[in-house]
Amino acid sequence: MLNEQQIGELLSDLIIDCFVLHCSLSRISQILDHHRYPAILVALARVLMTDKMEEILKKSFLIQKGITLEKDKKTISNFIRQCEKNMHLPYNLFKLKREIVQTVLKEQRYPFELNPL
Repeated sequence: MLNEQQIGELLSDLIIDCFVLHCSLSRISQILDHHRYPAILVALARVLMTDKMEEILKKSFLIQKGITLEKDKKTISNFIRQCEKNMHLPYNLFKLKREIVQTVLKEQRYPFELNPL
């Protein structure tokens, strides 16, 4: 069983993960219309979102194990079930990662800045 400090640490990690995901997706949406590789930016967003959602799901499982109140366990269980239901991806994650790497190798630099040359 987790103590309060451990649960608090996991909760703060969840909030940070959500913030990173939100900021990254916002940045991608800002540059999407003006970028040389919009399809690669969409692939990058999908990979990032999938990776972060897996982290959030794992941390949610740990929090669920550490919570003793039945009401809180039900809330987290519902969240986890919803995430699991939505994690069936309609795209091939490995293919997306390969496309991203191929673009970076082709450009021989980081091609995702706001004003690419």
